Amino acid sequence: MFTRLHGRQASLDYLGVKSVTLEQVARAAGVHRTTVSRALRNHPGIPPATRDRIVKIAKQLGYRPNPLVSIYQAYVRAHRTPHYHANIAWIDDQPSPRDWLEKPWLKRYLSGAEQRAAELGYRIERIRLDEFVELHPDVNVQRFCRILSARGIHGAILPRLTHPSLTSEVWNCAVVEIGRYETWLLHAERARFEPRTWHSVQPNLFFNVQKALHSLWHLGYRRPALVISRWYDRTQGFALRGGYLAEQFELAFKQRLPPFLYEEFHEGTIPELGGWLERWRPDAIICADSRVAGALERLGYRIPETMGLAHLSLADDVKGWSGIDEQHELIGSAAVDLIVSQLEHNERGLPANPRCVLIDGIWVNGSTTRRSADRM
Repeated sequence: MFTRLHGRQASLDYLGVKSVTLEQVARAAGVHRTTVSRALRNHPGIPPATRDRIVKIAKQLGYRPNPLVSIYQAYVRAHRTPHYHANIAWIDDQPSPRDWLEKPWLKRYLSGAEQRAAELGYRIERIRLDEFVELHPDVNVQRFCRILSARGIHGAILPRLTHPSLTSEVWNCAVVEIGRYETWLLHAERARFEPRTWHSVQPNLFFNVQKALHSLWHLGYRRPALVISRWYDRTQGFALRGGYLAEQFELAFKQRLPPFLYEEFHEGTIPELGGWLERWRPDAIICADSRVAGALERLGYRIPETMGLAHLSLADDVKGWSGIDEQHELIGSAAVDLIVSQLEHNERGLPANPRCVLIDGIWVNGSTTRRSADRM
């Protein structure tokens, strides 16, 4: 099939459909066929005004990409060395410029994005936002968009933002979020519902906590429980608590364990945790903070001898632990795929129907749990 097509517009006449070809669009627009092809793929070498005019003409003529040609072109792209297309902005609003290079739970996102961008012929450009604009007023986001456009950047990834103004609706380029912004909830008494605005890639937290529970069960634990901070629970949209409670309600009433939600650590301990452990007697803890290990040890528990422990987002700061690998590199890679898809389909600005790609985590057996059920 690929040999017969040879990269040319194949006819759909055999399906009874008269297709509009690139040549017809090119004649109507008064440009070369290659220019039309590049404009419809949003090639950075085509001026925006020319691109918009060609796209409008193509729509008026009823042009639709031939799926067979698209398959062939995808095959060709996958089997040749990619050429450089354009930069994709990686917006950095973390407190320190070193955070994306040093923090273990952040740098793997960036690494995955850089690798996938290179495979597709793009380049990730990490941009410290505070070097260009003040962070809070929305008008500054508009100014920043103009800066990106002037630099030939038409796609931006917003990863783990800490400033809510950056998720405003004024972005006029292709946008993908990684995670959800968090700081606005830090002092909130209770979370408010926040609908998604942009396309996003997220770890599948609901699934991940279920995966952790089932994995602990297979290791012989019969009373695993969730211990997380209220702040973290809110900022993750209650997905962890939701997944945990969904599993608890599948158990008999006497077997159910409530999650333990704490406000904050106090001198390395979690207030009231000891009393909760004595009352409910879990045999394993699922957490999202490495300091939980120290809090348990201060209460006299030995890990994993008298208490199993699993972390919901494994990274270098909990190296060797049991728990969930969220596949941070894959999340970063998926964000690039979403951006490139928008660029190639000439999609800009606020999407009418935001898509959310959920990445399932993987269970990893480590040193903080039993090796198998027969070692009980």
